[in-house]
Amino acid sequence: MRLSAVALCACLACAVVEAQVAPAPAAAKPTKACETASRKIDREQKAIDLAAESVARDRKARATCTSRVLCSRLDAAIESATRTQARHEARMKRFQQEVVDTCGG
Repeated sequence: MRLSAVALCACLACAVVEAQVAPAPAAAKPTKACETASRKIDREQKAIDLAAESVARDRKARATCTSRVLCSRLDAAIESATRTQARHEARMKRFQQEVVDTCGG
């Protein structure tokens, strides 16, 4: 009888301790603004990659061009793609700051 009373007290003490322990916080679901900001970064990264590929392709073609007209078109394309890439990189920095502000890190 005494043993069962001690066991009952021990079980009750364990139950009280478990009830006092705070439950583990669930993983916070990102807000819609945070998801939108993250998607903006993904889009900008794709645009930067495409511009870099365009510059690399046009520079390779420029190295072997034979016609003055073709060379000038490639020079213009390289210059345009470089400006586009710089513009997307600037936007990327702004969007990264937006992610830090909306997502908290």
